[in-house]
Amino acid sequence: MLTAKTDIAISADPNFRFYFVPTEKGVLKAEFTDTSCESPVSRSVCQSGKTYTKSYTVSP
Repeated sequence: MLTAKTDIAISADPNFRFYFVPTEKGVLKAEFTDTSCESPVSRSVCQSGKTYTKSYTVSP
């Protein structure tokens, strides 16, 4: 749904939001992967390719 190339103008702990209305019960999975570790703030702790995942149960 979303691919973003961010830079220093984005917070070190960003909050991206999007809204949708589910048409049936299920699981919404949010998955984020840092592909570059380009942020100068978090470069020292960044692990390129590390994926963060969170799942949410949704219903109409």
